[in-house]
This record gives sequence, structure tokens and C-alpha cells, in this order.
Amino acid sequence: MGDHQESLERAIAGALRAAIKDHGPITLEKIGSAAKRILGQLGNAKADGLARALARRRWAGSSAEERAKFASSGGRSAWASMTAQQRSAEMKRRAAKRRKRADASGSADEKA
Repeated sequence: MGDHQESLERAIAGALRAAIKDHGPITLEKIGSAAKRILGQLGNAKADGLARALARRRWAGSSAEERAKFASSGGRSAWASMTAQQRSAEMKRRAAKRRKRADASGSADEKA
């Protein structure tokens, strides 16, 4: 826990230094910028990361069944009820939509 806490302290201190360097003293008008910088740096902190620490706290008292109930299926559930032919048709439909979008953005680039 000590390394994790030191990493968070360094990340917060770095974000505050950057805000002070760019804006001068942190006032009520500039506190929003400092808060955004701090939140941005929290994701860069070493060790487990803030998200993992929060998830651990969220699931601390839960059983394996409770965790499994909320676990991600990684998109499998969207395709599970489809046949191979339905999946193929859906993938072709999506590919055609992407091509149409790419063609439209390509013609817009040519006009500019």
C-alpha cells in the first residue's frame, strides 16, 4: 500500500505543479483546471491504479456469485442468440455501413 500511496501523491503533486506553472496560484477561478489535471494524472499513477483500488473496495464483501452476476460477457451475449448465417449477415451490414461512412468522409475531404 505504501508504494501505491506514494505514487498517488507524486501524481497529484505533479498535476498541481503543472497547474501552478500554467496559471499561477490556484484560485477559485482556476481550481477547475487543477482538478482536471489531478484526475488526468490519477490514471497515470503506478501500482494497482485508482480504478483497481476502487473496484477492490466495491467488491470487498461480495461473494463469487455476486461478482459473476455482474461480470462482463465481452460482447458474447449480443451474438449468442444468432445463427452463423445471421452473424455473417450482420457483419456484412456493419462493414457496408463503415464503407459508406468512409466514402462519405473521403468525398468531403476532396471537396475541401
